Amino acid sequence: VHDQKTVKKFPLPPTFSERTSAVYLDYKLILMIKRGILKVNQTLPTIFSYVPLTRAEPPSRMLQKAYRENLPLIGPEGDPDGWHVLPSVTIHGKIFHTRSVEVVLSVMIYKLTYARGTSAPIWLTLTGNDEQALDLLSSPKAIKLLMVRSLATGPDASNDMEPRPGNTFFDNVARAIFWAPEHGSAPGKRVLQGEVGIKPSLKPSTLFHKFSIRYHMELQPFEVPGFVVTAPTSKTNPLLKQKVTVVNLGAQGITMRSRAP
Repeated sequence: VHDQKTVKKFPLPPTFSERTSAVYLDYKLILMIKRGILKVNQTLPTIFSYVPLTRAEPPSRMLQKAYRENLPLIGPEGDPDGWHVLPSVTIHGKIFHTRSVEVVLSVMIYKLTYARGTSAPIWLTLTGNDEQALDLLSSPKAIKLLMVRSLATGPDASNDMEPRPGNTFFDNVARAIFWAPEHGSAPGKRVLQGEVGIKPSLKPSTLFHKFSIRYHMELQPFEVPGFVVTAPTSKTNPLLKQKVTVVNLGAQGITMRSRAP
């Protein structure tokens, strides 16, 4: 395909159609029957759906064992192959406008490829010297980690860079839930486990000429009563952003089901 004066190869995109979208992709099979010089040719079209068989990469052996035997998950320190570690974020703020505190936030997510209809585990830690600040920020309701879909159209849609805002449409398709595990937290440290439910209705990640569907995990700024964030100062830009891929099929031999209590 000629894409912005260069020749690019794209895999065939899946069928796409949504009520609220002006974009659609469909496939037609057309049979033309020629009847000779004095007879009218006949055309028989039919529409069909195309779904590529994309599959998630298998989890680590320790993660597979935890799911099969219903065992507690092992964090990144004990299972480094099972997690993708995002850059840490240092949060500066004030508690009840009286004292300044500093908390370091670390987020680890399972791999970077998720199958529709499964759950993606998350591991989150907060460390610092102020126990009250750690308690406020480690409340499961205080953490807003979203899975965001971007649908882009136009000549910039297949670029690696962010497409133009006017041709890109964003939608929050999932929000992570968190809970405190039975063990893991300690003075100066709080540990949370969580997961993002990947809805079966989600469209798989797609990159094609003048059309793309991308997904990102985005950790939004904290808004906690009694805690005023002084840095990072932006209230709209995410603290963390990680591109992920949604595929149609799960890894063979394992089902990444929900583990939420």
